[in-house]
Amino acid sequence: MVKPVDEVISEWNELVNMSAEELQEWLGSDESVGAGWSKDDGSGETIGHESGRKIIKILESNPDKDPEAYSEDDIAHMRKVGLFPNHALIFLYRARMHIFESTW
Repeated sequence: MVKPVDEVISEWNELVNMSAEELQEWLGSDESVGAGWSKDDGSGETIGHESGRKIIKILESNPDKDPEAYSEDDIAHMRKVGLFPNHALIFLYRARMHIFESTW
């Protein structure tokens, strides 16, 4: 079942805790360059950087976070951003369980 838009926006506002300027600065840092999975298009850019640019665009286009001002594309990306922490937590949990269950 698809989450209602108001819930997606609420989660987005909790998860995205940097301003557009802060995120832009971080994306330009050495620390962020090697972070994340590389895209398959040979560009050398990570999936996270692409997502970060989209997040910046959303933040800049609606600085007041007016729920009525988000486009359908904005909401679609917000849904992706909201899914990532859950997938990451599941991965970390499974990895940790593997360590505990291994014989080494």
